[in-house]
Amino acid sequence: MTISKDMNTGLRHKAKRYALSLLVSFICIGAVTARGNNTLKYDTKSPLRIVSDTELFPFEYRDDNGNATGFNITVASKILGSSKVPYTIKMTLRTEANKIFATNNADLIIAAPYNHIPGVYYTKTALAPYKVKIAHAKGSKPIKSLKELRHNDVVIFKEGNYCAEYVIMKKLLKPSQMMYRTVKQGLLGIATGNYQYMVCNETTMNTVMSKYGITNVEIDDIDIPDGTIRMCSRDKMLINMLDEQLAEMSHTGELLRLYQQSLIVTKDKNNNVTYFAIGLFVALTMVVVLISVNRYVMKRINRSMRSTIETNNIMQKALESININMVETNIKKRWVTSIYGHDIPEGGIKVDDTVKRIHPDDKEKVTNAFHKMLNGEDGGAEYSYRYNMGTEQNPKWRLFYANALPEYDKQGNVASQITTITDITEEARQNKDNQKMSEIYKYIFNMPIVGLALYDKNGNFIETNQTMRDIFSRNGLDAQLFAENSIYDFLAFAGIIDYTSKEYVHFCTYSQNNNNNVPNFIEIRIRPILNENGDVTYHMITVRDKNNDRDIYRQSKYNDEQVRLVSDKMHQYETELKYLLKVSKMRVWRSDVKSETIRFFRDLHTIDGKCSFDEFLNVVEEDKKDEALELINPSKSHGKAYNTKLIFKDKKTGKDIWCAVNCIPKYDKDGNLIGGFGLIRNINDLMEAQTKMKKEKERANDSSRLKSTFLANMSHEIRTPLNAIVGFCDIIQTIKSEEEKAEILKIIHNNCNNLLQIINDILVLSELDSSGLTLNPAKCDFAEEFNLLCRSLSQRVSETSVEFITENPYDKLITTIDKGRISQVITNFLTNAVKHTHQGHIKLGYRIEDNGLHIYCEDTGSGIPKDKCERIFDRFIKLNDYIQGAGIGLSICKAIATKCEGKIGVDSEEGKGSTFWIWIPCDINK
Repeated sequence: MTISKDMNTGLRHKAKRYALSLLVSFICIGAVTARGNNTLKYDTKSPLRIVSDTELFPFEYRDDNGNATGFNITVASKILGSSKVPYTIKMTLRTEANKIFATNNADLIIAAPYNHIPGVYYTKTALAPYKVKIAHAKGSKPIKSLKELRHNDVVIFKEGNYCAEYVIMKKLLKPSQMMYRTVKQGLLGIATGNYQYMVCNETTMNTVMSKYGITNVEIDDIDIPDGTIRMCSRDKMLINMLDEQLAEMSHTGELLRLYQQSLIVTKDKNNNVTYFAIGLFVALTMVVVLISVNRYVMKRINRSMRSTIETNNIMQKALESININMVETNIKKRWVTSIYGHDIPEGGIKVDDTVKRIHPDDKEKVTNAFHKMLNGEDGGAEYSYRYNMGTEQNPKWRLFYANALPEYDKQGNVASQITTITDITEEARQNKDNQKMSEIYKYIFNMPIVGLALYDKNGNFIETNQTMRDIFSRNGLDAQLFAENSIYDFLAFAGIIDYTSKEYVHFCTYSQNNNNNVPNFIEIRIRPILNENGDVTYHMITVRDKNNDRDIYRQSKYNDEQVRLVSDKMHQYETELKYLLKVSKMRVWRSDVKSETIRFFRDLHTIDGKCSFDEFLNVVEEDKKDEALELINPSKSHGKAYNTKLIFKDKKTGKDIWCAVNCIPKYDKDGNLIGGFGLIRNINDLMEAQTKMKKEKERANDSSRLKSTFLANMSHEIRTPLNAIVGFCDIIQTIKSEEEKAEILKIIHNNCNNLLQIINDILVLSELDSSGLTLNPAKCDFAEEFNLLCRSLSQRVSETSVEFITENPYDKLITTIDKGRISQVITNFLTNAVKHTHQGHIKLGYRIEDNGLHIYCEDTGSGIPKDKCERIFDRFIKLNDYIQGAGIGLSICKAIATKCEGKIGVDSEEGKGSTFWIWIPCDINK
């Protein structure tokens, strides 16, 4: 039997099997593995099993060499390769891939899931969008909703994909309106007018149209929501690892780059289009010729063509329904090509390559049948054989039934062999299963799980097993009751079943006839067995003791509750930890020694940043780099836990940031040191508080020291003038000379002034420490006030060897100042000059300078060393301990200058004298 190859113009395609769907999960709080480290359960002996779609362009498909490729394959291979997770990829039809994953024969699948399956985990990060569109022929009216379809319209779907599952679950179409084809078959069918619509992923349809040069098909929107392609697995730890890597690839833009690269598909040469064009040209030529010859002949040809097409369609449907492949073997070229079906690659395959895939035990049988037919000994051959649809390393054996017929050339030699091949793997498996089931039925009564009893249609006892007897014995009943009584006579079944009852009955009850007052729960099922006419022939009764099941259920329920409580606590702890990390300005960090990288986490899962070892060390202060390296690379510290404080330089602000960092070494399952992890906390506020405390402590110490110095000075300074006053008052009565009395009175007067000055300074100092200086500015004539003050102070310059000079450049100078405070400053300047000047002169003066008063006191005294000029205005500073004074006068002058927002200073040279000055801003009116 041969089939016209024109029939298959729109059907031949590369047999690209089915899709890699959803990848798998992880839940290991606090145990996220660093890149490059495989801490999952997969190894070379039991690798990760991935199941994939053979035709999901551009996400998953076989290339021209038969290798798995596409965007999903590239992303999965990149992540698993960098994480050193061994894996295998099995490519098959989408429906078969879903079945393999559902039966736990695959660990990982990538798809656009519609309903989340219990026990299956999905990555939070999507690989790519799954935009749903509808395809129709160019020029035809598009539809926006499936509700617009007529009752006899048919829509093409790819079986097992997201669109088909959504339509089935939502019941948007009747089963008769849904037809399943590959994407290529569907689009070619629309292009040739065989189909009206196809619903599928937009990217896949665009890729197939570009790859096979399909141009007369348009794609529009449809009312099916878009999905997202995600990785799925029952291994939560795997999903969490994949999710972490996907999040990082998405953050760096690598995921988008790989997706864009996958859209670049090279258009295959579509030989079918060429053949179609040539055939069309020949057909048109023939039509022109035939029209010119005879219109009648044209009608006959049209009827013949329609008949041929109809016959071919019928044959195609028949082949599809019985799952037959047809191949042609060219004897001379030793080449096998596919006439119909998908098992032979497009373009054909060598005979030797097909022989290699035949099971060694079946090769001789197939070879002998082939040679007998080749030698003319047999006009045909029928045989079965096992064929490897997988690889040599991972074989997948299928059982085929072959019916071969020879085709002869003009000389009568066998030129080719036409072989119809039927996959009978499932039939053989079903026969084997039926045989096993038959054997199981033979021993079903001996199974100890349930009690069985068989009754005829009249309710008479036939047989029971030992388990039934044991159950009734445990419940204090005699199993012989079942044998001696009709099933319809039992009170428990009264009103439930009768002679004509065909319903399946299932109920639970309990008995307390076991003398321990504890109810025994049993489950009873009554199933009628019908003959071919639908009449009841037997009743099968199964009884099962549910006490253990009930206990197991209650224990399971209790365990589930405990698991829920533990899960709630874990969630609470994780939430609390996340809050603590946020409030305390902490980050979790993990380092990888092999890649020399550090990753920072906002919580246990969210990546906050990533840097290399060198980048980390570049922002650490220079003298802490070695210590920081031992922290992030535990191999430098011989695998010891580490705690330290580091100062980081903020590149944006240039400020120093104090951080407390700790490290715990991390090992792989073989005990090799692979990195470290720990916490890093910003302690700037703590370090600033410590610095402030240190300064306050120093101030307290200084205050204590100043207090001691003050008491010592005051004790000496007050006692000295008092002693002089008391001493001279005692001896003045014994002196008769008026000149001596006058001298003694002068001494007493000077000491009284000194004592008064000390007390005034103490009062001012007390005011400074308690509430601060107060100013009372008022308008006055400073020239007049200066003259009055100088006349009063001239009496303090008592040594004849010292000349007192005043400089008042103005007759009248109206200004607004606190004249009392200014007089206090001038008095302290003069008092200080008198103490250290014993010859030469003391000059008081002022001038207007920079919108203020510049007042100075110049002397020719002992002077001040350069290194002590800045400290002379501090409290209790005395350069000569033998000179009377408490050391607080100049500090008061400095406080007055600060309060007036002015300036104060001294210009001095040791041995030549000093000039003390103060500048006070004020309004001047001459």
